[in-house]
Amino acid sequence: MKDDSEYRFERESMGLSVNSSRIIGKEPYLVNRLILGGDSANVVLSASTGTGKTTLMLGLAICMAQGKPAWGKLHIPRPLRVAYIDQESVPEQVREFVGNIAEVYGTPEKGMLTAISGTAEAYSIEREGSLRTLTERLRRLRPDFVFLDGWQ
Repeated sequence: MKDDSEYRFERESMGLSVNSSRIIGKEPYLVNRLILGGDSANVVLSASTGTGKTTLMLGLAICMAQGKPAWGKLHIPRPLRVAYIDQESVPEQVREFVGNIAEVYGTPEKGMLTAISGTAEAYSIEREGSLRTLTERLRRLRPDFVFLDGWQ
């Protein structure tokens, strides 16, 4: 087990910022070696359209919600409450896509994965008050991690 100074060095050298005051138990990662824990842990995934970002994120979200190793390899210390917000798809598409991915990874316990269609809820950076509404909803859900898909 590495001491905190070794983790701090790794975080700084990878250009990531984390507030280590909210680490889960003694685990500094939500997903081992991929997603750090803490209030300011951020991960940005960017690639061309149609390259599988959504599939990758939903698979990871489902593994996190179940507390199962991501892709059978990356340790997740416990089941996490996850919110997945898709800004581009209508609710039916989001439900179908989550269902298809859950067929592969399994279905999380009720309340552990919340999938939201941003188009249905009209969450948009341009729409006044919508981000405040989204923030309030997320406060009620109290997710450990939030995936934002398709936000520009």
